[in-house]
Amino acid sequence: MTERTKLYWVYGISVIFIFLNILMILRDFYWLLFVPLIIVIALLYIFSMDKVLLLITLLTPFSVYLVHSEFNLGVSLPAEPLMLGVLIIFLLKIIGGYGFDRKILRHPLSIAIMINLAWIFVTTLTSEIPMVSVKFLIARLWFVIPFFFLAVVLFKKFSNTKKFIWLYTIGLAVVVIYTTIHHANYGFDEQAGNWVMKPFYNDHTAYGAVLAMFVPFLLAFIFDKSYSFSVRMSSFFVFLILLTGLFLSYSRAAWISVAVGLLVYFIILLKIKFKYLLGIFIVLVV
Repeated sequence: MTERTKLYWVYGISVIFIFLNILMILRDFYWLLFVPLIIVIALLYIFSMDKVLLLITLLTPFSVYLVHSEFNLGVSLPAEPLMLGVLIIFLLKIIGGYGFDRKILRHPLSIAIMINLAWIFVTTLTSEIPMVSVKFLIARLWFVIPFFFLAVVLFKKFSNTKKFIWLYTIGLAVVVIYTTIHHANYGFDEQAGNWVMKPFYNDHTAYGAVLAMFVPFLLAFIFDKSYSFSVRMSSFFVFLILLTGLFLSYSRAAWISVAVGLLVYFIILLKIKFKYLLGIFIVLVV
């Protein structure tokens, strides 16, 4: 096929698609607009699974938990369907002879996780409510396979760890801005702080916990001299957004976690010996 013929095909399909979209929109049917996005994501699943994992990372803070009362099924959209897709493609590749690094499977943490999954499978077979147990097992698989076994492969390239942190943080910062504006409408009331982050997080505990996990990374990026000045300033700006969200979350457990984390950091930085820490701990207990 010549280049000119390829162009004809591209333009022809594009015109037909636009025409069909116009007809569907006039009939109040908008789902056809998502077809190009679905095709792109499908191609990523086949040829670039690492980008799918990073896309899920970006979308996770924006995911909304929806429950279908008729089927008694709850799912977080759009993250969990995408993770289910990763699970299915991974299993198909394994069945098709795709080689997976056996060193990962032999790691003690991997073995512990596989024992846990095997035990969930056994208890599913003996469950009094099999449908609930099967759904639990499948949900556990679509979390563990993408973000443990495949993430290990993804993070072999160290630059992907920073991409992972930044992508999640960008989404989280947007959610914090939304939550803060929403919270301001209630005068930053502590009681309102328990639920203003909905629908993205169920309550202030989960919201505060996630912020507590990512605030230290942004603080580290600010002082990372391998970054350019503009990146470090961007880190500082996002750090302030997350810190504001953490403060307004009114999650005391999250506040204490960050404080303890900083304490541990300074202990490591100052290279304080364990025997001294043990001595201080015993004195405090007494």
